[in-house]
Amino acid sequence: PGSYGRDTMASGDTISLQPDGRALTSRLRAILLPLTGSLLVVIAIGSVDRWIVEPAFARLQRAQAIEDLQRAASVLRGELHQLGSTLADWSNWDDTYQFAADGNADYIQNNFSHWPMVESGTRISLCLVLSARGQVVYRGGHVAERGGDLIPEQFAGDRFSGIEWLRPAWAEGRSIAGLLDTEAGFYFVAAGSILTTEGTGPSRGGLLMARRLSTALLHELAERVQVDFMLFAQGDSRLSPAEQGLWQRLQPGQPWIDPDRADPDFVYDLMTDLDGRPAFLLRAPIRQDISQVARQTSDTLIGTLGLSAITLFLLIAWINRRNPYGASGAGVAHAWAGATLVVVIGLALTLGIFSELQRLSSHPFDAAWILVAGSLVTGLCALYLYSLLAQQIR
Repeated sequence: PGSYGRDTMASGDTISLQPDGRALTSRLRAILLPLTGSLLVVIAIGSVDRWIVEPAFARLQRAQAIEDLQRAASVLRGELHQLGSTLADWSNWDDTYQFAADGNADYIQNNFSHWPMVESGTRISLCLVLSARGQVVYRGGHVAERGGDLIPEQFAGDRFSGIEWLRPAWAEGRSIAGLLDTEAGFYFVAAGSILTTEGTGPSRGGLLMARRLSTALLHELAERVQVDFMLFAQGDSRLSPAEQGLWQRLQPGQPWIDPDRADPDFVYDLMTDLDGRPAFLLRAPIRQDISQVARQTSDTLIGTLGLSAITLFLLIAWINRRNPYGASGAGVAHAWAGATLVVVIGLALTLGIFSELQRLSSHPFDAAWILVAGSLVTGLCALYLYSLLAQQIR
């Protein structure tokens, strides 16, 4: 009587029998221990991924996004600088200096008689010559993308609306440059005093040159820096309400990424107009390839560990298949533990692969086959491992 008994066989041999209650407890413990261990491993891997791997890739992605935006802003400033160089060549020229004084027709005939050629050769879309008293001596413009001659309303009339912000150029001898929003689109604008070729004066007025930020030019600049950026004026209907409010939140020259979004799409910055006021929103997409690499790294790490564990268990069981445990409850528990661990790891890998394929697929049921195939393979591996361990017992 008691927990153990002894049964005598006819041959005189005896075997030890373990009651069913003890066997059940041993098998239950064999199942719970692998489950608990697997759960702890999953928590450990998840913690490392959540607090170390993901933040590291997030910082890298943020730094890359800000660098992309700064390259976009730099290429826009580069266009302004190039326009300023072209302006200097024309404003510090004896022919322009003489034309500002007498308005001779030869200057127009020699330089602006064929605007399509002027635009294609100098990339200038607009030119104004002002006298020392601020009167318009010459005005001309052409935009091939818009079908021909084009002068924005801001530059129309004898006393056009931009005359005041041009005063430093024609009255004070200072140069100005910046972006201007017109009904015909964005213009790079540069203006300066008209001087002799030697750069001497007195100033005879001001020269303004502008280059329209056409769709073709925007694409060219984006290709140059490999950043698909966009430039918006306040009130642009393409902006969301949250983006419309960025004019009140941001400061020029301080790139911003929405901290409240776990996976933001864009990085933003403000650019100033000719008066130095925030007038344009520069937006660049955040590259998602870095976050994809982070997810792939985590998935690869977990998958490699899982496959390695299953392979190791099967290999150990195959090597030890000729080392019997004897008819003991410990051997049975060992078989249950191994099979349970294979099931846990196999199903976890199956769900992980299924989730990744479902994320990449446009149809929610395209990856359903992986559930069936993964479960089948997991079951076969578990049965094989159990049979190997059970064979050792026998």
